[in-house]
Amino acid sequence: MSQYKVSVIFPIYNGEKYISNLINSMKKQTINFENLEIIFIDNKSTDNSLNLLKSLDNKYSNVKLVVLDKHYPTPGKSRNMGIITSTADYIMMCDEDDLFTEDYVERMFNAISSNKLDLVSSRYTVVTDKKSLNNSFLDNENSDILINSIREYPEIIQTLANLTVWNKIYNKKFIIDNDIKFIEDHWNEDYLFSLECYIKAQGIMLFTHYSGYLYKIHPNSQTQKNISKEELDDDLFDTLSQTKEFLLKNNFEVYPYISELLVTYIKFFLRSNYNKNDFNYIYNKFKPWLKGYSIKTRLINLSLLFNIIINITIKIFSINKIFVSIASKLYKMIT
Repeated sequence: MSQYKVSVIFPIYNGEKYISNLINSMKKQTINFENLEIIFIDNKSTDNSLNLLKSLDNKYSNVKLVVLDKHYPTPGKSRNMGIITSTADYIMMCDEDDLFTEDYVERMFNAISSNKLDLVSSRYTVVTDKKSLNNSFLDNENSDILINSIREYPEIIQTLANLTVWNKIYNKKFIIDNDIKFIEDHWNEDYLFSLECYIKAQGIMLFTHYSGYLYKIHPNSQTQKNISKEELDDDLFDTLSQTKEFLLKNNFEVYPYISELLVTYIKFFLRSNYNKNDFNYIYNKFKPWLKGYSIKTRLINLSLLFNIIINITIKIFSINKIFVSIASKLYKMIT
């Protein structure tokens, strides 16, 4: 039996300016620092991160440092190594530039352990120049959600806000027994991991109004930058295909669960600077997905009016390439 209540996994790559904030955040946890197993996974940093992590590893008995054999382009390998290295019954994850509030681990641990659940998720706070709770249909819920299976409330996995990995606590035995792993060479590894966890979990809780995770958005974040043809083609389209295959295998309809993801990819497409050949290539890759998108699709995190506008736009996209080109230019002008 582990001496720790929760293992907290931190993938690190060139995160020297964040490391002191991370360890201080853990030391302030109301569950008490000594009850936490802190696991840093260094993804071959080229700054001073490794030296700082070695110092923490030497200073604190509950800090573990794992150094990867080479640099991996996404956090999937780091998170898998963190899970393998962990010894506590429960696992949480945090990105290097984000933070937990002081009561976060304790609230999440009490919820999952007292209810004997596989997965507990919370809201998160978006931090830019101000703080705000992430946009979610969960605002309309009067109480927290406690279910045995995601089929009791499938809308939860129809929105990307609930398919992140860092605002959750997991039963490690559940993850190991179901052989749930992060894809190690693609972006969106967190989306696929979360989707599999939700669908396979027997015992799920969502805090509908509580947030203990501070998610910091930076100008160079993945959601803000241009997406290259190779990234969109190799990673994002592959995610759509894998998601479709997984949903069908588990007897779920496809489009209710990929629609928000597809809309997000279209945003990447519109804001990226493609030459004519790349534009045509990516558009033709999108076209089958767009044709399958129903005009009646309900994106539950959006207002009805905005939802209708998006649905009409997508259907026009599916039949008119010229319209996509015009929309792309307009989109880049206003974003």
